[in-house]
Amino acid sequence: MILKLGTRKSLLARAQSTWIARQLESRNPGLGVQLVGIDTLNDRTPNASLYLIDEALLSGRVDFTVHAMKDLSFERPREIRLAAIPQREDPRDVVLFSPDITERLRQGLPIRLGGSSPRRLENVTGFLERALPKVGPAPRLRWADVRGGIDTRLSCIRLADTDPLKLDALIFAFAAPIRLWRDEAMRNDLRPLLSGLRWMVLPLSECPGAPGQGALALECRSSDGVTLPRLKKLHDPLTARLVSMEREVLHHWSEMNPQRFGAAALCTDDCGDVLFLRGVRPDGAPLSEVWTQTPHSRQKLQAAHQHPDGLFLSPTRLWTCNAQRWTELAADGLWVEGCADGLGLGATQTTRNENVLGAL
Repeated sequence: MILKLGTRKSLLARAQSTWIARQLESRNPGLGVQLVGIDTLNDRTPNASLYLIDEALLSGRVDFTVHAMKDLSFERPREIRLAAIPQREDPRDVVLFSPDITERLRQGLPIRLGGSSPRRLENVTGFLERALPKVGPAPRLRWADVRGGIDTRLSCIRLADTDPLKLDALIFAFAAPIRLWRDEAMRNDLRPLLSGLRWMVLPLSECPGAPGQGALALECRSSDGVTLPRLKKLHDPLTARLVSMEREVLHHWSEMNPQRFGAAALCTDDCGDVLFLRGVRPDGAPLSEVWTQTPHSRQKLQAAHQHPDGLFLSPTRLWTCNAQRWTELAADGLWVEGCADGLGLGATQTTRNENVLGAL
């Protein structure tokens, strides 16, 4: 039996669709999945792109589709069914810096920072001013709106300083390089773009991603009783519950600008479910909160924040306990790669061990 999977043609879309196809084939013996590329106007207009993919699904041209959960609206056509939310990738954002970033900081040169969302502009730039190592004058960050595939954006870091499109740093969802690195063919394309760059994995407490970031949504026609049960085999209840927590907060504050709102939920061994929120309220006031399941969980989280631990993974890889300790170490001139947000360094083990981090 062959199922047709409709996918955008971008490098990342093909990587995540290929992974979904292989997972479905492994869990449904005798099933084959064929990728069908859908032209989405180069993803310049997300709403139009989603419409074109929905149209392919409803017309029967494809049997199911894969979307980034963070891009799906709350209201979907009744003829389309959310069949599964597979296990999520890391929900964090990352920043990749050019190989000469330390020298630029030492000389006090402008740092041209590329990104594509108001949320990142508000949260990340402020955090980086404190988190970059103090080896010279205060960092001079310059924001640049950047679009396109991850390979196109990364290539901007390799441009000459005189090129108007040149970037010194780039922000994007950590899930993107994780998924690309998993695919052997795409890994070969990605390796030269990442070679020599410096990483920062941003703290969820300061820079939570968009609600649903890192999760995928598998959709099929509501009337398709053949495809639906096969897709359900990839459903991960834990991911679905955490994503639902993030999206429910945004839905509750319906007047809040979703482009300026971040929410990230984790399930931890010590503190249970923890939800980090950051954004701008409808009245313009800043929002920065941490929600826990119980007062006891909050006490554990507060106690963990007082423990100034750190972990050197190598001479160039340092992780620490929380964002405050990160900025203290940065003030001493140290490059910190990431932190545990007060959840204990054990909670970051999966993140720290991602192959795309350790392979460069």
